[in-house]
Amino acid sequence: MLKYLSLMIVLLTISLQVVLGATDKESSSDIVVCLDTKSTLKPIYLISEININHTLDRQYQKNIDEILTFDFQNNGFTQITNRNIDKEKLSQQESLQNTSLANDWKKNGIRYVLKINLEQQNLTAKILDCHKKIITVFDPMALTGNISEDRRRLHKLHDNIHQSISGDFGIASKKIVYSKRIRKNPQHSNKWVSEVWECDYDGHNNRQVTNLNGYIISPSYIPAARGYQSNEIMYISYETGQPKIFSSSLRNSHTNRISYLRGNQLMPTISLQRDKIAFISDVTGNPDLFLQSFNPEIGTIGKPKQIFAPIRGTQASPTFGPNGNRIAFVSNKDGSPKIYILDISNTSPERLKKIKPILISRQNHQNTDPSWSSDGKKIAYSSLTNGTRQIWIYDLETSKEEQITKGPGHKENPAWAADSLHLIFNSATPFSSELYIINLNQKQALQISAGEGEKRFPAWEL
Repeated sequence: MLKYLSLMIVLLTISLQVVLGATDKESSSDIVVCLDTKSTLKPIYLISEININHTLDRQYQKNIDEILTFDFQNNGFTQITNRNIDKEKLSQQESLQNTSLANDWKKNGIRYVLKINLEQQNLTAKILDCHKKIITVFDPMALTGNISEDRRRLHKLHDNIHQSISGDFGIASKKIVYSKRIRKNPQHSNKWVSEVWECDYDGHNNRQVTNLNGYIISPSYIPAARGYQSNEIMYISYETGQPKIFSSSLRNSHTNRISYLRGNQLMPTISLQRDKIAFISDVTGNPDLFLQSFNPEIGTIGKPKQIFAPIRGTQASPTFGPNGNRIAFVSNKDGSPKIYILDISNTSPERLKKIKPILISRQNHQNTDPSWSSDGKKIAYSSLTNGTRQIWIYDLETSKEEQITKGPGHKENPAWAADSLHLIFNSATPFSSELYIINLNQKQALQISAGEGEKRFPAWEL
């Protein structure tokens, strides 16, 4: 079945070919981000005062500094500044008790001064805006002494501070799901097990979500109702032999089958309104684009509708725009796989006969894995560029394509964070694949995964 599936979508999804056993030989050890910085990062100085007599050991103290430094260094808004004698002198003058030293900090090139105080197991934080001369104090936070648990609390603290100074929500407290496959038997290279895993945005606190001893790919969060946290995921499972769409609770092992069509169903995506699922199915003999009405509490509603099926061509990788009225997807209907946008605001049979998708990827001939940002302004995708798959972005406001990554090693399956600034993607080699995050205001891709198994198809909690 896997061999048949690989043949079915070979023209479109290099990423899926790798999951099923691709043969490219490039290394992905060095990934360089080449997008020009479009906004100036705000210099922030971190003052960490930790009472050495408290019950937490020095390694724990070091971990706290490392976590906060990572968050503020990679949020796309601030940049941790290096320490020097002048700054250290300022940091020892109770500079955050009042705003009198704000001008001195400005002269040292500092926009924000963040002071963290840890007394016993209580952490307090306050930040000085040196330009506005405003001090913001945050509620005390009790730590547990368990770094895994406290890491999430520190990520949340970062996000609260980030919102206070930038006006935008941070994404440090968001999680990521992905599939990880390993050889079931090292003596038989074609025997694989692939399960869903979840981790913090920095790659820590990994945990296995599914334990079906089967083959699962393409996980994503089912958006939660407003005011709630995502508690369910959707994915493709080969439990029945053919790929079908399932959902599963993050709290327990309960699973639900979503698709009951004949043949193969692949690459499901759900609208932010939680009312529609788009996917690819070959039930009619060709891999085409389908739409299914859906309610997370009820399940599927009615029958799935075939919404795009050209006479010649294979479709793949749908992704909803934020209002749920448009879908970006891959099709090779005109020869090579490219990214198109389809208006689905009206899916009546008469309308579907007349509707024509709009081509957006023109610079390269092999384009896959589109992902639509939640602000509606950008679509990220993987594109074969001078022999190597790189991450590109299409700007819907300017109608321009821009290459994001360079360097050796294929990059695939980009997915946006809720801030429409950060992306996660996976590298792609025959038997090694890791996860990387980048943001559009900085030029460094950060590897956040390591160890056993091939990590693919990452998706952010939204």
